[in-house]
Amino acid sequence: MKDRAISFLLFLAERFLRFAGQAVWDGFWKVLFEAVEYAERQFDNGQRKKEKAMEYIMNFITEKTDFNFIKKKAIEIVASRLIDSFISQINEELGNDWVDQFEEWQEQLAERYDFIM
Repeated sequence: MKDRAISFLLFLAERFLRFAGQAVWDGFWKVLFEAVEYAERQFDNGQRKKEKAMEYIMNFITEKTDFNFIKKKAIEIVASRLIDSFISQINEELGNDWVDQFEEWQEQLAERYDFIM
């Protein structure tokens, strides 16, 4: 039952974001990834990381939409689940030091291709 409820919330959140416009839908995903990466760099405590990432995401939603409480709450629940899944998957695939690995990879890319940085 819980999985069905989350699936339904994801369906609603997607509809709300897409209805607000493609830029908001695309921006949501961009902001989600930025928020996780920012929180991973800035904070040590896992709960604090998630709180800051959620704050970053919800600030974007508030800035870009005029959603009511229910729509924002649906998006907040979905964003929270997505963050948990995203972090879990990355940690499983790359380990807990993935931010450092990413920075190293970015530096290597920048050395090869000037236009990246």
